[in-house]
Amino acid sequence: VGESVRMHLTSDVPVGAFLSGGLDSTLVASYAAKILGPELRTFSMGIPYRDLNELPAAAAVAARYGTRHFAQEVSPSIVADLPRLISALDEPADPLSICLLHLAQMTAREVKVVLGGDGGDELFGGYDRYAFDRWLDAYRAVPEPIRNLVAGQLLERLPDLFSYKSFTHKLRWVDLMARKTGGERYAESLQYFWFNEAHRRALYTPAFRAQLGGSRPDACVLELFGTDRAEEAADRMMYVDVMSRLPGQSLMILDRATMAYSLESRSPFLDPVLAEFMARVPVSLKMKGRRLRYLERRLGERYLPAEVLRRRKQGFASPLMYILEDEVRALAPRLLLRSELARDGYLSQERIRELVTEHLDRRRDHGNRIWLLLSAEVWYRRYISRRPTADLEMELADRKPAAAALARSGR
Repeated sequence: VGESVRMHLTSDVPVGAFLSGGLDSTLVASYAAKILGPELRTFSMGIPYRDLNELPAAAAVAARYGTRHFAQEVSPSIVADLPRLISALDEPADPLSICLLHLAQMTAREVKVVLGGDGGDELFGGYDRYAFDRWLDAYRAVPEPIRNLVAGQLLERLPDLFSYKSFTHKLRWVDLMARKTGGERYAESLQYFWFNEAHRRALYTPAFRAQLGGSRPDACVLELFGTDRAEEAADRMMYVDVMSRLPGQSLMILDRATMAYSLESRSPFLDPVLAEFMARVPVSLKMKGRRLRYLERRLGERYLPAEVLRRRKQGFASPLMYILEDEVRALAPRLLLRSELARDGYLSQERIRELVTEHLDRRRDHGNRIWLLLSAEVWYRRYISRRPTADLEMELADRKPAAAALARSGR
């Protein structure tokens, strides 16, 4: 790891490091600080949600290594950020993108190159779902009639709590995942909080489904999970993520969000030599029981403060939809109940109405699904209906788009 960080610091301009307070970015920043000392600039962003603000932990690491630290707490806004985000990414994306856009903007004011901890989860075994697979198998061993009784009598009666990592969400996730195995289980686990196959059947119009011809968006997950390059389920999951989600989602978002501000991002964990070495490391050294990142944590014990090693993984974008609840309640009816995706025959307006109504009436938490619908709707209006970004900003702010033209003409 140290050698990879050293190579990625090679530059003829100042290099900084993202510092989230989590294990991956903190480990990279600690190695960089040992090489650059106080010349290293570190960058952290926090969001105000319960005890999930990562700024204090990041500040502790920066103080330990004496870096030039830049930190900012932001309150992302759909109205202010989504049209700009869609223009930067050229496609709909999850809430992580807004957070990265803010972080990239702050970082680009100080440096032109930045290191990050991307790939750490996939290489070292950092996602909860990697460890939970064996527990799901144990629950699956419970006779199905008993599991059905639990689901019918308990899970359907539990209210949604409309909070990040709510108890209700966790129980429903476990029940559904235990009903599947292998690649189908993993594909479902990645879609559960968004739009799985059942949701898509209800959302797509018959005409759009016919256009798709039965193709599945998760086909690559099923194909990769069936690889003969891995035997253990956890290794198969990590292989799927490294070959699909990492380059197709995480790194794509990172690259486009940073390049929107002419910032070059580098990922030392993804150096080919290091990545290939970690792919050969046995799962037993990456996870022990429910202890994730075992090898990485042992490495971190040499360099990192105890508070970093004790912190649970959280992800700074995960609770975003709950922070943006007021905006969602204002925007969802206005934007989605007159959906242009529905008008042009792709999505069912009736199903969109059901999702919005259930969410706003607090009968079912569709927060992430509402976000994706809003994101897709703004993308469609920007690139298919050809609305200028300034006009979209006016639409989201509930002002007439004509006002944007007046503003651009200076009248």
